[in-house]
Amino acid sequence: MHTTHHSRIDLSSVTGLILAGGKSTRMAGQNKAQKLLGGKTLLAHSCDILASSVSPLLISSGRHDYTLASEAPYITLADRAELGPLEGILAGLTWVKNNTPHRWLAVMPCDAPFTPTNWLTLLCAERPCWSPMDTDATIALAPRYVRCHDTDHYAHALWPVDAIPAVAHALKTHRLAIRQVLKAIQAKAIDISSHCEPESFLNINKLEDLVKAEHNLACKSLKKQPK
Repeated sequence: MHTTHHSRIDLSSVTGLILAGGKSTRMAGQNKAQKLLGGKTLLAHSCDILASSVSPLLISSGRHDYTLASEAPYITLADRAELGPLEGILAGLTWVKNNTPHRWLAVMPCDAPFTPTNWLTLLCAERPCWSPMDTDATIALAPRYVRCHDTDHYAHALWPVDAIPAVAHALKTHRLAIRQVLKAIQAKAIDISSHCEPESFLNINKLEDLVKAEHNLACKSLKKQPK
């Protein structure tokens, strides 16, 4: 019989990684990680969200030079930034393997400032979708990604250090989509819809997305004010 207990992942075995090395091609040539939302950069929003659950915190910076006004301590990992986010994920996994006893890397993008602070706790605690062929052992070791309101969010995921060879091979063979690699290593979807609003994992890719996000933030602030 399958039990939820065996499918949990201990947060103390997890390092965090923010993907912030992209070229922001849809942001009119501006680095979206450094765009302000509510007086704080998008990158700082993501750092604060992830740092509330895990330590240490890594930032895949690509060729960018980041200095954050954030309370969360962080370590930047530079890479060539030519092959997309998988390159940053490989750098993160390799750093974890070489510098910590941790078994997992929690990854999230720099452009999702409304990500719930408990998303990683839910990803670690909730039972994955499974098939009759899965055992408790395979479920416990399986990579995980977020599913919310019928949408898969592959950039919000838990990667095991054991995935290093698969990620390296994908980069070598130019299979660069995160989704493809997660599927190849039999990642499990964790549906957290009951805990989140539909727009919790909204990505800010364009300037108009940022305007909409500012509006949403202002609306949420008004709702929190006492009447």
